[in-house]
Amino acid sequence: MTEIQPAPDELVALARVMRPQWDHDVLAKAILAAKNAGWTWDHVLAETVRLMRKADASPFDLKAAAYRVCCGTLAGMIAHQSAGEKPCGWCLQAETAARLAAEAVTRRPAPAGALDPVTADQATVNRAVLAAEIEEFERGRGAANVVPYRPRRIA
Repeated sequence: MTEIQPAPDELVALARVMRPQWDHDVLAKAILAAKNAGWTWDHVLAETVRLMRKADASPFDLKAAAYRVCCGTLAGMIAHQSAGEKPCGWCLQAETAARLAAEAVTRRPAPAGALDPVTADQATVNRAVLAAEIEEFERGRGAANVVPYRPRRIA
């Protein structure tokens, strides 16, 4: 006995006959979204037929069901694992990013002794440099260059 073969085009054609008021491009995209979310064809077929039988349903309901609110986050990955589902691509990417962020070293650590307390002489130099930078900023973009607003007089 052969397995059930996916037939998304035929399912959209069936929906076109049964639910002519639906946006069938949205349905096709929703079926693809469900596939990308890790749904089996049996699950996609059952959910689509259930929605076609429901009077107030739309293809957007299938798309919403395919993606959880938390998909694309580490919480979404945990939700997939808790439900025993195959995770969607968004959640796999989020888990990979979380693992890399936890292991990443963004720059070299400071050498020993580099973070010793600042002496009074260093503080004076730092204060002077900061004052010069602020003065330069104010000269170029600061409040001294703002032209006051004067409303036009009506003649």
